[in-house]
Amino acid sequence: MELIILKDKDYEKIDKLKEYFKRYIDLNNEIDMLEETLESLDTNSEVRISIEEGRFLSRELKRYLDLVKELENQLERLNSSEYITIINYHNLKRCIEVLKSISININCSLKWDIYYKIEDLKRELKEVEEKLKEMVLDYKLKRSSKEDNG
Repeated sequence: MELIILKDKDYEKIDKLKEYFKRYIDLNNEIDMLEETLESLDTNSEVRISIEEGRFLSRELKRYLDLVKELENQLERLNSSEYITIINYHNLKRCIEVLKSISININCSLKWDIYYKIEDLKRELKEVEEKLKEMVLDYKLKRSSKEDNG
């Protein structure tokens, strides 16, 4: 129904509807990703963490991954300098790749953090769903009153 309303040029709350609809999709995607992460953590006590997955981790791990990324950027800048030649560049590059993919043992607190994040997102998703339902009902009421009057 929301998609039909988006095509109605007479509906004055299209921007707000688009905003809620986009938020609804984003929340669903984030919940799915976190649930997959949690499921993976339940099946594997030792997990390989990549920089892309770092946003779901603790502050300490995020900081570590940010530092590794910065180190990689610094090495690239240094290597691209016309005045400096890094003789062991490839060895350093391999070391950074090893640093980027660390193995950690996941403790229960991280799993609980992810679980609570999922629950918070589900509550927010429920609120967004309610707003979307309200907007659909509002649209139907206005449309039926126009049809009754017109």
